[in-house]
Amino acid sequence: GPQLALNGGYDYQENQFLVHEGVWSATLGLQWNVFDGGIVRHQAGATTRQAIALQQQREDLASEIKLEVRQAWLDVQETRKRTVVIENAIAQAEENLTVNRDRYENGLSTNTEVLDAETLRTRSQNNHSNAVYDAVMAVFQLQRATGEL
Repeated sequence: GPQLALNGGYDYQENQFLVHEGVWSATLGLQWNVFDGGIVRHQAGATTRQAIALQQQREDLASEIKLEVRQAWLDVQETRKRTVVIENAIAQAEENLTVNRDRYENGLSTNTEVLDAETLRTRSQNNHSNAVYDAVMAVFQLQRATGEL
């Protein structure tokens, strides 16, 4: 756009040979770029492209967040189901241990079979602890993904 400048001043010089020792001055300037070589149009186009790119980044980020939330929700569901399955495995391991102890007490099985049944029960309990931990972590991940944490 156009630019207007106004400048003024007063200069005093003590000199006995001058008729006027003080001089007033004023300058008025006007600048107007009639042709800029397309710079403004190019800058406007660049700004538009930058706005489009930022909008695309925003949409990509929103999509990534939705995907992260969905994955976290699915992880919560999977860990809950896994916990239930492992609880059933613990019940079966307890039943197996009871049967093997009864058989051992009646002389129908060996001590090794009882120890194997105890090992299976312990392994099932450890799996349950790991599944509960995974379920808690999945809930935390879901809360983080949804912004609750």
